Amino acid sequence: MSQFKLTGGHSDLADTGRLIHPAKGLVRDESALQVTGEAAKPARNAAVDFTKGALVLCMVIYHSVNYMVGVHVDLKYLSFLPPSFILISGFLIGKVYLARSRTGSFAVQRRLIVRGLKLLLIFTALNLGAALLFSKNYNGRSLGVDGLLDNAVDIYLTGNGKRAIFEVLVPISYLLILAALLLNVFQTRKWFLPGLCGALFATVGILGHVGAAFENLNLIAVGILGMLFGCVPDRQLAAGVRFVGLVAIAYIGYLYAVSVWGYVYWLQVVGVCVSAALLYMVGGKSGDNVLSRRVIWLGQYSLFAYILQIAVLQVLIRVLPRAGDWEVKFALSVVATCTTIVLAVELLRLVRSRSRAVDFCYRVVFG
Repeated sequence: MSQFKLTGGHSDLADTGRLIHPAKGLVRDESALQVTGEAAKPARNAAVDFTKGALVLCMVIYHSVNYMVGVHVDLKYLSFLPPSFILISGFLIGKVYLARSRTGSFAVQRRLIVRGLKLLLIFTALNLGAALLFSKNYNGRSLGVDGLLDNAVDIYLTGNGKRAIFEVLVPISYLLILAALLLNVFQTRKWFLPGLCGALFATVGILGHVGAAFENLNLIAVGILGMLFGCVPDRQLAAGVRFVGLVAIAYIGYLYAVSVWGYVYWLQVVGVCVSAALLYMVGGKSGDNVLSRRVIWLGQYSLFAYILQIAVLQVLIRVLPRAGDWEVKFALSVVATCTTIVLAVELLRLVRSRSRAVDFCYRVVFG
């Protein structure tokens, strides 16, 4: 059976809007996102942003292990990360676009398509930049433009093999475009979305049974599942925060199952749902404090923070001596990277609020 590859990822589907805390009803005024064709401005959920921010911090730990310890380390307990990002992307599509947009308005479809194409362009630009700047990556694999061209099918179509960086951006972009093409069908035929979700998982199961792996399809199926979760009413989501203890027990059970069976696709799907739900509930109960605000801000700027963390680690791996205790280098890289991305996000928020030019540039690239 096919399995998820552990790579990075993100989706900033709604990087503006009001911020609503599901547990407290807290609303913070941010620059509001206006989607033409909607009756009201969509509000961003603080628990979703908290979840994305927490996932970014988890990726710091994962990449620090890879950079400072070595790729031989088994990171199966963090295997929920890539599909969690696309699950949340699907959740936001269902919550912000599918549930609140008017049928027949092409403005929403256009916005989704533009965001999907932006992610593809960002992914391509990052990989071209890495190929031009570095001859090898952290694990010694050769980089180069020729390698990207030679492996274009694996990179952009199947998603098989670790041929690029930020690979999960590709299926997220495809999910956005697919959602745009099928948005009206999802709204007018309520059975179509769950039917498509079931069909995709059935296809993944059949392909896995015959030994054919299409990792991008694996992740897109999880994204469609996220869209289904996004259709759950806000009232029910807020009420679900009360069951954080039960979800925590389910997460412990998932960790035990992973220790026994390892990387199994269906187990990873369950783990993604449980892990994302647990982080969402923790975010919903975290309240308004210094720590939770900064995690939420990381979630709001998750793509920027993710790209920056890779840049910081690239510097650290070249500055820190190769000799020495790996524990010290690992701890130093985690602290230095987390501190840098948190401060950079706070600085970016401040500059955006005071400079229209910076705000415009940020929206062009990440908005």
